[in-house]
Amino acid sequence: MQHRDQHKQRQPAITRGEKRERDRAQPAPSSSGKDNVHGEGNYKASREFDESEREFVQSGKLDEGIRNAAPKSEAEKREMEAAEERARNRAREEDPALLKKPPEGSRGRR
Repeated sequence: MQHRDQHKQRQPAITRGEKRERDRAQPAPSSSGKDNVHGEGNYKASREFDESEREFVQSGKLDEGIRNAAPKSEAEKREMEAAEERARNRAREEDPALLKKPPEGSRGRR
């Protein structure tokens, strides 16, 4: 069964001129102390994070964590050093995702 409107051309919900008028009618964002998200940044969240991080560092818990992370034996020290070396070598390698060949038939598509 075919729909009656199948062959009708679709019209945009709003024209460019209407969009321009609507955009002009909206008030500009105010700087009334409210934090707005711009692009990928959230200024309020950034300030809260920085403040929490500063408090954590000043609390002394950071030094405690560093001491607790220290190797407890020579064997653990060698194990940690080997893990660090593997991580450094891995960081120097090319990203494996870039080395993969795309699947057949996906050329030029997104």
